[in-house]
Amino acid sequence: MMNQSNPAYPFHRFKTGNIESLVTIPKARGIDVQQRLVQFFNTYYSANIMNLVVLGNESLPILEGYVKEHFSNIPNKKISRPFIPGPLLTPSDFKKYMKVVSQKDAKLMFLYFQFPKKATDFSYRPTTYVCEFLGNKGAGSIYSYLRKKGWADKLRCRKYHEADEYFVLEVEIELTEAGFQKHIDQTLEVFFYYVSLMAKSLPTESWRYEQSAAIARFRALHKSRGRLPNFISSTARNMQQYGEFSIFGPRMYSRWNSKITSELFSRVLQHITPDRVRIHLVSNTYANETGIIQESIYGVKFSPQVLTDDRIKKWTNPAAVPELSLPQKNPFVDVDSKPKQTPRMNTAEVMVNNSIIEFWYQTDNRRPQVILRAFFQNKEISSTSQNFASAELFVRLVKDTLSSVHFDASLAGLYFSIEPKANGIELLISGNRRPVSLLLGLIWKGLKKPRMDATSFEIFRKEQMVKFQNQVYGAPHKRVRAIAAQLLHTPFYTSKQMLKALNNTKLADVQSFYQNIFLKSKIIGFATGNLLPSEIRDIISDLNSTFTATLKPTGAPIESASVVVTKLKPGSDLVYLENLNVTNDVNSCILVTYQIPLLDRAATMKLVLLHSMLDKPFYNQLRTAEQLGYIVQTSLAANSDAGEIQFIIVSEKSPSYLLSRIQYFLNNTTKTRLEKMSDKEFSAFRQALYSSRSLDSSSKTLIWNEILSKKYAFGQKKLDAQVVLSISKANMIEFFNENIISKKRKLSIELLGSKATENQILPGQTVINDPDEFKAAMSSSSFGTVSQEPSQSYSDMNRTPTLAIVLAMMSIVVVLVLGAASYAAYSRYHNKKKYMSVSPHGWD
Repeated sequence: MMNQSNPAYPFHRFKTGNIESLVTIPKARGIDVQQRLVQFFNTYYSANIMNLVVLGNESLPILEGYVKEHFSNIPNKKISRPFIPGPLLTPSDFKKYMKVVSQKDAKLMFLYFQFPKKATDFSYRPTTYVCEFLGNKGAGSIYSYLRKKGWADKLRCRKYHEADEYFVLEVEIELTEAGFQKHIDQTLEVFFYYVSLMAKSLPTESWRYEQSAAIARFRALHKSRGRLPNFISSTARNMQQYGEFSIFGPRMYSRWNSKITSELFSRVLQHITPDRVRIHLVSNTYANETGIIQESIYGVKFSPQVLTDDRIKKWTNPAAVPELSLPQKNPFVDVDSKPKQTPRMNTAEVMVNNSIIEFWYQTDNRRPQVILRAFFQNKEISSTSQNFASAELFVRLVKDTLSSVHFDASLAGLYFSIEPKANGIELLISGNRRPVSLLLGLIWKGLKKPRMDATSFEIFRKEQMVKFQNQVYGAPHKRVRAIAAQLLHTPFYTSKQMLKALNNTKLADVQSFYQNIFLKSKIIGFATGNLLPSEIRDIISDLNSTFTATLKPTGAPIESASVVVTKLKPGSDLVYLENLNVTNDVNSCILVTYQIPLLDRAATMKLVLLHSMLDKPFYNQLRTAEQLGYIVQTSLAANSDAGEIQFIIVSEKSPSYLLSRIQYFLNNTTKTRLEKMSDKEFSAFRQALYSSRSLDSSSKTLIWNEILSKKYAFGQKKLDAQVVLSISKANMIEFFNENIISKKRKLSIELLGSKATENQILPGQTVINDPDEFKAAMSSSSFGTVSQEPSQSYSDMNRTPTLAIVLAMMSIVVVLVLGAASYAAYSRYHNKKKYMSVSPHGWD
């Protein structure tokens, strides 16, 4: 899109920059880049085009004092915010389609439409409203029709780009093999016929708009603040566009006005036409197409084509499709903004515990929202790759059975997911309390009697196989995490194992899985939020009436929903190497993980504290100072008996060189820094961890983990706070020396890019040639449920006594995090991508 957009518009330019664009080309043109940067700063660094967001636990006068202290000196140059005129796409960019070459096995179609902005767009949100219909998955929708025909498997609609004068809308359709090979034109004809139905109804049917407005209002008023950095940065950006309406403006609709809305939606739909479309078809089968062009920045290959008049005419006057219709009233729209007056419980209590159901609850009265989890626990679900392949396909068929339910519920602010996990299948529901009973009833029916037809099964089986085939093209820093999990945890299966299992899986296998494994699960549940105890009893009663006659748990009870950890021996220094399969990727990637035994809670807290002390210095030294790569990050996983601290770098340097720099950072820089660290600095790190552990310990995820682990230590977090205070600097030096230096249990994962020609095995390393043989040879022991320590510290961040500030200048956002122990506190959530969740394919 960037390469084939309006050359006069900034989107056309290279946004990131490299040596050629920042050094070579400017030098040839006599441009001093540093001088240009200083000139930009001197021109636009002005208070009157900046917005400031401050969020903290301190009082408003104290926060105001921080603002005056830190930002009063910003000059006000009284300049106007730059206005960027013009469209992203010019008239000559439409009535075209691009055949784009993908390295992955992909069959995607993207449709782009552009329309001008007006002042009314702010309050009536036409792109969001139109996308609700184009992306609908209920009966009569485009997706439902294409899905039944076997032409497409996924469809979504979103606002792709927003400029000063124009919007660009994107529709993405994931085609099946049959849809891609034979039915592209028919798919587009179906799409434009549905648009014609929208054009007849949307401008005049007020009830549809008012339904969407009511849903949007409820979601805006009760939306969780979420992660603090995301919330404040998005609010600062919104202030640039919405001003005083920056909190709710982007999320809420104005009241229906027949004159304004009729003109507005008619105008938008007039631009969703065959003669105003830009089509991108993405597939790896286009590699040998004639007329292929390779753009110079990212190396993407594509072939531009012109849509013929005959095709445009056919789509402009599409044949009627009787199966298509606009959605009916959403059954989940029952927005009640007042929470029930339920008692607020500080921790969870068990309501039922028998051979079939174990159910816990914790009521709350702060928001009219609920979170409900149900875990269908059976260790056979993930005991073999064949079983897990059947589990994934079973879940996919259940999701397909509930696809229209899922879409309607999500529009109404009620979300659910169903995923296979280690030793079970997990259901998660969250959102508006009122329609949750209706949703649960439909989900129970879908789980009890999923639709298992041969056509759907084969589509999903092929989709899953493509997913695992494409994993080798995934982001390297995610791949190394998955490989590490596959080597160190069971059940975790490689792409090769899953492909073999999927290739052998038949529909009869999934049906057998359902009867002989899923229906022999025990249900572990947890309901929390604005529910009355009587409502929770009704939920349990519905579970009993739906499943008691069919669920027959067998075998010995599972002690916990645990993964089995491959224990590395003290002094081990292992390495696993694999080539990157991405053509011309000069970057390599390394992950170095240290496995650390956690014999007690003190060891766990030492591990968390060590990570907080290493995280930012690691980034500063290897990313900022040595500039080894763009991605330089750490991560942490703490189990009940073992933990892992990981160091990841993506770089053009060879993995063996990166490993030497990581080792130097740990063995020299960090060791010296720990020994020379002042008591004041050490106390700041310890105090930051203590503060996070001292806060409200009723985190719903923590409680759920304790339930699954069958430890039920709901107050462990506050107990940990006292443990933290007992840790001394000498304790940390001893802990570091033993686990990182003298008795290290180290595993390196190295993905080799095209430049890694000089990579070598370092002295003392042992190469893992076959992952399966390695795991079979190593001793294993159950270490308990992965507690996801990092994600907990992030969710607790909203209550941590730190101050977060965002300063936005035009489209530039700067995030500052300050506090009593700012350095230590900031290191807890410096890099949001380091947090993990566990599934049998590796860290997600």
